[in-house]
Amino acid sequence: MFRKYINDNILTKRYRDSIESYGYFESKYKKLSEEIQNALKSAELWESISQAETNIHYSKKKHGSTMLENINPEIVLHHCNHIFKEGFLLLKDL
Repeated sequence: MFRKYINDNILTKRYRDSIESYGYFESKYKKLSEEIQNALKSAELWESISQAETNIHYSKKKHGSTMLENINPEIVLHHCNHIFKEGFLLLKDL
């Protein structure tokens, strides 16, 4: 449900398979992580959760290493095929 919301309303068809291109809209930069956090905060699924638990945030410093341990590079390659692809393919061949 949430993934569909992100795909349909934030990424749209244009960025779904090109996440690295996401960012500038009418000369204003939008961080994808902030857009996802805002969507989570406004989503209906949070209506039943206490206010104290809705302080959702992502910090590269705090959460980055855990995120990197849990990603599948083959899946990332499908969605990030510009900058990530070149580095991934070089490392894969080592």
